[in-house]
Amino acid sequence: MKFGINNPAFLQMAGNAQAKEYFYIRSLADANEVTFANTKLGAFADNLEYSLDGNSWSPLSADDVITLNSGESILFRNPSNTVYNLAMGTNIVKTSDEYEVGGDIIKLFYPGIELPFEAFQSAFNGDVLIISASDLKLPATVLSNSCYSSMFSGCTSLTAAPELPATALAEGCYSFMFFGCTSLTAAPELPATALANSCYNSMFYECTSLTAAPDELPATALADSCYSSMFSGCTSLTAAPELPATALANSCYRSMFSGCTSLTAVTCLAEDISENLCTNSWLQNVAASGTFTKSDSMNDWTTGTDGIPIGWTVQNYVG
Repeated sequence: MKFGINNPAFLQMAGNAQAKEYFYIRSLADANEVTFANTKLGAFADNLEYSLDGNSWSPLSADDVITLNSGESILFRNPSNTVYNLAMGTNIVKTSDEYEVGGDIIKLFYPGIELPFEAFQSAFNGDVLIISASDLKLPATVLSNSCYSSMFSGCTSLTAAPELPATALAEGCYSFMFFGCTSLTAAPELPATALANSCYNSMFYECTSLTAAPDELPATALADSCYSSMFSGCTSLTAAPELPATALANSCYRSMFSGCTSLTAVTCLAEDISENLCTNSWLQNVAASGTFTKSDSMNDWTTGTDGIPIGWTVQNYVG
């Protein structure tokens, strides 16, 4: 079934609190067809409701197509409070043209704040039509293994990422999340202080337009492979986040900035780099010259791709 639209631009109202309560799609083009018609999501879609004005709600079927014009939006809600697990390597929605997403996606699938295993894995994977997720809410404070893994992987048109407020992470939770998002220019702040194995592994791998990383990765207790390949191939990145951890973990920084050919500034306060492969190839193929800031008590750095790049200036950190 195809729906005609007479949308009063409900979601374009600045600061609309009601809009943020629901997951929504806002079209960036005319005659944009939106559907949940995916065989793996059929049972899920049949239990959703949609609204075009934020007031009246109608049942949604898996084969329904909602046609939106540019600036028009559709809200979705889960009235049954049933938990739906999307850990099936598939996309949530399909559109015929460019769009942005926003609102509280957690409530659409999981009534609580604790996410099941692999909850949103690959939710938008490979969707070249999604332009922005800056207003998408991911408020869960209790994450699960691989819950956001590959969520936007291959979304080559994505220019803005959602906030990631969780402070306690789970194994692989953000791994490959923005892998290959070649239009993404800024990474969200990453306030987590409790890490898990591979939690950030390859998170921004080959985000070639990324120029702004978080100012700091604040965790001081690291986990195996936690930052492995995190910014590898980010060829526009010039400055690394400050790395305050003094003790490293196995493979924690492995290939972290490998291939960041514009990188010229690194601050790393590690005082023990003896763990297995902890800095293996972490600064391979960075800029030929730059500034490396280290702890004043650390004198065990080697030079080269596993340590301080040859040709870089070394200085002690002044807190």
